[in-house]
Amino acid sequence: MKIKIKDRVLLGVVSGILAAIPALSVNIYEHKKGLINMTYPQSAGTLSLKKSKVNTIEGKIMSNVINGIGMSSAGVATTYVMSATGRDHPILKGIGVNYLYAVIFAGILPKIGLVAKPRPKFPILGLIEHTMTGVLSGLLVSRLGDDSLFPDNNTEKGERIPLINMNTKY
Repeated sequence: MKIKIKDRVLLGVVSGILAAIPALSVNIYEHKKGLINMTYPQSAGTLSLKKSKVNTIEGKIMSNVINGIGMSSAGVATTYVMSATGRDHPILKGIGVNYLYAVIFAGILPKIGLVAKPRPKFPILGLIEHTMTGVLSGLLVSRLGDDSLFPDNNTEKGERIPLINMNTKY
């Protein structure tokens, strides 16, 4: 029996974090080899910390939490894109969402001064890492998500969980 995740946010968080682990490992390796000046968590940490505080114990914890929020939100975005459009082409959809996140976090936020800009010796490295994450995220969402979350399912009418549930009573 396969267990499928029926909650879009949980599916996105799980998929986003699992998908980012290999790319984060590559990113840390690149930093150790001097190919980049800071890791993704270090860059993310500068959203709320001075660059000089990022490598303290508290800074490392905060940096990883902030980076985890980014990874999770990319997974949630991928989940919602696929919930709206179907599970076909999961790799392309995952890459598209993760490229958007790359533009935001490595381009726009550093440009307006909200985060420190990573300075890779080879800019293609970030593209490769976001491609890896996108591929895995799309595949994980399509495989771990319950059929009722996607419009391409074979469930009876009415069994599909709506993309936005307007009938929730609080």
